[in-house]
Amino acid sequence: MKKLLSIAVLFTMFFTGCSNDVNISGPVEEQINKEEFISRTNLEGLSVNTTFTASKTIVGSSGGFIKIGNLATARSGQIGGDAAAITFPAGAFSGSKTITMTIDNVALTGTFSPSMTFTKPVCFNVLFTGVNLSNLPLDQLVFVYYDANNVKYEIASKFIYYDKAKGVLGIRDAQLPHFSRYGFLRKDGI
Repeated sequence: MKKLLSIAVLFTMFFTGCSNDVNISGPVEEQINKEEFISRTNLEGLSVNTTFTASKTIVGSSGGFIKIGNLATARSGQIGGDAAAITFPAGAFSGSKTITMTIDNVALTGTFSPSMTFTKPVCFNVLFTGVNLSNLPLDQLVFVYYDANNVKYEIASKFIYYDKAKGVLGIRDAQLPHFSRYGFLRKDGI
């Protein structure tokens, strides 16, 4: 009987000692140290459009622009007043293309088509409203895209527009070298 009890105790100690929980006083909340895209949840259950799209034919040799929304409304912080614009300098690409810009005001991203690379960067500006910035310090924000291999690239810009009191987040003159999906990223653990 003692032999059987000893074997049972030995197995219990073995399986208890091999558990992933190494804190004997109980599990500690796992600390997350990763980067994640910023997104916005619907405020107060309002049902609003989540994407806005505009298309325009641009002649590469002369340049042009596409815009969505109203900049003044977006700066005021009015929910649903998101605004975006993309400007093509003359000579950014050859020929003429119908360009589509889609802004997602939940994922806080800008997506562009058709797929193309530019000889001169194009400037992208966007303001998203109704963003909860209370736990999001400005120094933890970057504007990025991920390539096909999931490699992250930070995009040069004049500045990130950040108005905590009004809940407005945006980017000024982001220099886009090609079309992709661009968005804001939170860097944790800085």
